[in-house]
Amino acid sequence: MVVKPIETEVLYVKDLNANYQNIVKGAEYLKKGEVVAIPTETVYGLAADAFNENAVKKIFEVKGRPQDNPLLVHIYKLEQVYGICKDIHKGAEKVFDAFWPGSVTLIFNKKDCISDTVSAGMKTVGVRFPKSEIARAIIKESGTLLVAPSANLSGKPSTTSAEHCYNDLNGKIPCILDGGPCSIGLESTIIDMSTPDPVLLRPGAISLDDIRKVIPNLVYKKNLLSVKENANEENAVICFQEFLKDFKNYEHVYSLGSFKTLNVAAQKTFDLLRECDKLNVSHIYVQAPKDSGLGNSIINRLEKASAGDVINI
Repeated sequence: MVVKPIETEVLYVKDLNANYQNIVKGAEYLKKGEVVAIPTETVYGLAADAFNENAVKKIFEVKGRPQDNPLLVHIYKLEQVYGICKDIHKGAEKVFDAFWPGSVTLIFNKKDCISDTVSAGMKTVGVRFPKSEIARAIIKESGTLLVAPSANLSGKPSTTSAEHCYNDLNGKIPCILDGGPCSIGLESTIIDMSTPDPVLLRPGAISLDDIRKVIPNLVYKKNLLSVKENANEENAVICFQEFLKDFKNYEHVYSLGSFKTLNVAAQKTFDLLRECDKLNVSHIYVQAPKDSGLGNSIINRLEKASAGDVINI
């Protein structure tokens, strides 16, 4: 049997009103059980109908994602969280008021309507209410809720543009909705609200201090990383513009912008990692910002991308 390759089309949705017909077209793919790359304010997501088992399984196949890695469910209006989650307490509702819609994923005990495929067999599920009007329009038009992990191949940096999605997923999915570059460029903050003391599992664009104003008993445990050194000279460097002069002897040097504008650095991090990946260099060295606020979130993503290969200098 000869399997025909999938023809991937890119549909522009940057202008919600002018391009709404493309929102409808993308939603039609989702209704048919297909997976579609969609824009959000954080990163692009690989979306599928959360209640269609075959569609959900396609996400794991396309990404090469282990099935023991749970998926996040995306909603377009607040009340939908009560339809899929239980044991939502008043403390969680304070978080809704402070950060939703926005770049925060909250984990609750799930109801039976959420399959074990979505939750990876766990009793909980992560829920995100995106701030992006385009993302919410896609969810609403699909007539369902969507699971949507980052729209990249497993092991690759997250995608922050339709071009990134196309590079990873061309021929693997039928449709990419191009909403332009992501405004934040980092995956969402994840907070587990299913425990007596909420736990910050992954930092994001919202600072730890701001979260603790709403959740004073928040627990955050960082991973301890091993420190390694490597003397290979075939490298690329990503640093803040104030330090570019220190790397003038390197052939491949990229700027994150000023260390005073970490929001710009956050937007550029995944894009520059992908640019360096194209160079086929042995190592990519990235200057880390200060470990506070948004800098903490950037460091978290770099630690993940480097698999803990950190050099203190």
